[in-house]
Amino acid sequence: MTEQEAIEKIKDLSDRGYPTLRTAKEIAIKALEEVQQYREIGTVEECKELAYIVNIAEKEELAKIIDEYLLYSKIGTVEECREAVEKQKAKKCVQDTCPDHTHYKCPTCGKIQMSEFKRGIRILGRITNFCDNCGQGLESEK
Repeated sequence: MTEQEAIEKIKDLSDRGYPTLRTAKEIAIKALEEVQQYREIGTVEECKELAYIVNIAEKEELAKIIDEYLLYSKIGTVEECREAVEKQKAKKCVQDTCPDHTHYKCPTCGKIQMSEFKRGIRILGRITNFCDNCGQGLESEK
């Protein structure tokens, strides 16, 4: 007997004027209709299998997201990447001139890269492609 057939038989039963029997019939019909809805969803085994598949898919997706996050965190934030790109662009050294010498300083951190004296030692240090203190790209003036 199917649920639908059982529902029809219960409806045909007389409640003989007893409110308790009427309530019992309504509860039984409601329960059988719920069973019909659950059967449309699938068997318990099918639901468990689908839940397992979804769980595995969610775990795989979460693992992929975590892997991507770890890769991005190694690269750095967007701001850190922009800062690194800006540091690679060569900038002219700042000249700090005094009566007897001129210092060529990194435009970012201010470290002296080279000093040029008017008397005695002509040049001390040299301007490299990058500041050894902060990594700023430098234009070689001399």
